[in-house]
Amino acid sequence: MERVRSAALLVLATALAGCSTYRASPYVVSADTLQVLRAYRGTTTVAVAPFAATMPGQREMKCREKGQFTTPDGETFEEFIRQAFVSELTKAELYAPVAPITLTGRLLTIDFSQGVADASWTFQLELRSSNGHWVTVLERYPIPGGADPASCRETARALMPAVQDLVAKVVRQPGFSRLLSAAR
Repeated sequence: MERVRSAALLVLATALAGCSTYRASPYVVSADTLQVLRAYRGTTTVAVAPFAATMPGQREMKCREKGQFTTPDGETFEEFIRQAFVSELTKAELYAPVAPITLTGRLLTIDFSQGVADASWTFQLELRSSNGHWVTVLERYPIPGGADPASCRETARALMPAVQDLVAKVVRQPGFSRLLSAAR
């Protein structure tokens, strides 16, 4: 009886071992994005309202048959991206919880592919200002490793730098300065 129980536990442990959860790294402010945003310091402050998503509330994504990956603290992907904007704007001294301008975002697409030669994160984000202006960007961030057995781990690790690139692409858009303007 004890042998059967031990064998059952071993089979269960082996099955569960294949279903790992990989957490992305916490967001870190980008020096390049900070430099771009500091150019607006002293001209305005900006609030950041909750972001929406085409697939709201998504906190994890399945990674092949090996498990799943999640945001660092289990927040939704749209909240992770929103907090990235808050972090960047705070460090640039542009963020205020209540401000004349409020930015809202809509995550239109979040996806990843783990092809042999083209593993990548893909985001499409629309960022709107309370002044009526908006920008929409599409970002494709390559993931190192492709079909490597550790690719689920690499996909999770790549989320943070992929979001850094997404935020950088938004703030470098020609229309970004209009988002911060009080004029309509």
